[in-house]
Amino acid sequence: MTGREFLRRVGRLGRDAGVRVVFDPTRGKGSHGTLFYGQRFTILKTARRKSAKVCSRGCVRILGLTREMSVEGEAMFSLRYPAVIRQERGGGRLVHFPDLNGARTSGDDLADALVQAADCLAEAVASRIKYKLDIPAPTEPKRGMRMIDVPLELAEKAAVYLAMRAAGVNNSELARLMGVRETIVRRILDPKNATRPETIRKALACLGKTVTLTLNAA
Repeated sequence: MTGREFLRRVGRLGRDAGVRVVFDPTRGKGSHGTLFYGQRFTILKTARRKSAKVCSRGCVRILGLTREMSVEGEAMFSLRYPAVIRQERGGGRLVHFPDLNGARTSGDDLADALVQAADCLAEAVASRIKYKLDIPAPTEPKRGMRMIDVPLELAEKAAVYLAMRAAGVNNSELARLMGVRETIVRRILDPKNATRPETIRKALACLGKTVTLTLNAA
């Protein structure tokens, strides 16, 4: 079943059950979006190609039986998440992120699965920023897992978001600390908005934080 087919089926189920169904491509690009079924949500792949299948069983379980995880921890941590990539009988690959409830996708082969995993991860983090949800810290990878990086610009926005939550600082308070309008802070936290690196650094400095770029072997 493709993502678009799954989305149509969930939409019909929602109408029949009187449950609000919303699909939101938070970042405005890529092939993934966040599907809300009432208060529950999952990451859904909606690429147009016919081979773009979704793990409908996993999505149904998440939308119907589980809730978003909440993990308390430090405000700053490495935004690299372990992904489980499993081969299907037909040759495709299924991907899921154990630390991020609902973050599942698929690829035609391993190379495509890694591309789709990066896009899925970015959508999962971006939607949590947009809807003011917890971003769980990544756990240590287990044997056979692949580490996937959050895109740099989004990782910087996530760093500001996490630092604000840890300090209990809202948009207006951060704007006052930075000496800017509140709309500037909203743009910093908007995954769709491109933000200058110096603006990010200023926001983090006002929160007593810095962002560190580390190069790791692939």
